[in-house]
Amino acid sequence: MFVSTAAATTDEQCRVLDVSPDWTEDSYNSSHTTIQYAFRVTCDSSYYGPGCANLCRKRDDQFGHYTCSPNGERVCLTGWQGDYCTTRKYLLSFADLIITTQQSSISIGKLQTARFK
Repeated sequence: MFVSTAAATTDEQCRVLDVSPDWTEDSYNSSHTTIQYAFRVTCDSSYYGPGCANLCRKRDDQFGHYTCSPNGERVCLTGWQGDYCTTRKYLLSFADLIITTQQSSISIGKLQTARFK
C-alpha cells in the first residue's frame, strides 16, 4: 500500500507499507503545528496475504467444504479433498460391494479388510 502525507507546503513524505498487524508511528511538523499519528495496513475479513489478494471464505455447500487457514489457504473438512474440497475421499461401489478411500479399502466379497483413518 502506498501512503502519502502531503502538507499545504511543498513538503511531502511517501512510503510503501506491507500488510501487518504492527502499527507505524509518524508525525508531521510545521512551524506552528505538530501532528502525531499511527497507522497500519490490515486486510478485510476473508482476505489474506500480501496486498490482501487472497480471498478465502469458509463454506460447506455444493461449491466446497472447507475452512480457511490463518494464511488464507483452503483446509478441507473431514471426508473432502481437491482444490475446492468438492470431491469425497471415498467411493462406494454397489456393484462390487467395495468401499475405497484414499489410503485403504474394504472388499466384503473377498474378505479383504483394512482400517480407515
